[in-house]
Amino acid sequence: MGTIMDAMRFLGPEKCAISVVEGCFEDGTYEILAALNERINAMGGDINPKVGKDVNRVQALAELRNMALLPLTSVTSSGSSANMG
Repeated sequence: MGTIMDAMRFLGPEKCAISVVEGCFEDGTYEILAALNERINAMGGDINPKVGKDVNRVQALAELRNMALLPLTSVTSSGSSANMG
């Protein structure tokens, strides 16, 4: 978690995306993700993957995944990213 936070501080949270699927295990993953979420929110992260009862959860998570992958899929033929500054 420390390395993830260091990378996000260096790059800026607006240039970072983390995708973790947490299951129903009792291995501490939920607690680690909750602590990570608090730290990311404190840095200015503003995307919340929680969805309401009227929202298709799979579709909402797919949209978040696609947002995270956009910089990787928008590389031009010259090798530079169309979305990176």
